[in-house]
Amino acid sequence: MEVKPSMSGQNRENIEDPDHFIQFLKAKFESFVSRVVALYGASNTTRKFVTADSTFNKAKIYSFAQCSPDISAGDCGKCLREAIESLPSCCTGKIGGRVLFPSCSIRYEEYAFYATTSSSKSKGSLRTIIAIVVSVTFVVVAVVLSGLIYWFLKKKKGKKHFHFVDERNGM
Repeated sequence: MEVKPSMSGQNRENIEDPDHFIQFLKAKFESFVSRVVALYGASNTTRKFVTADSTFNKAKIYSFAQCSPDISAGDCGKCLREAIESLPSCCTGKIGGRVLFPSCSIRYEEYAFYATTSSSKSKGSLRTIIAIVVSVTFVVVAVVLSGLIYWFLKKKKGKKHFHFVDERNGM
């Protein structure tokens, strides 16, 4: 696990109540440590990061924690905890910040800086797709039926009825 060289950065904007905010961040990132470490035990994923959004004094905060896949679960936990301990010296009072180590990193911002996905979004888009498909299918069927009805009525109207007279019987 490597924590040197390190780099940190911060958003220029300030946050209200900086002392409570830094405690909020430390608690948020501490909860990430166990979640990221647990990913090392999951054999079905190579993902070694966690994201979340939460609210602090009506401000939405997006958070991210990541370890490089080449370190152990224990070293990941140690690295992230060291990054968390660096937050007060780099980012107190700021609405966004990051601590980058060679083996791990943490970041938080007031805007989504990572791609978000959720089951509710995918359910919503699936519903939209189904609604479009059903609507288009309905319109196509209506147009085809209208065309068939028009063709049938036109064909029926155009038929002339002839009566044949049989000359042999006089009729």
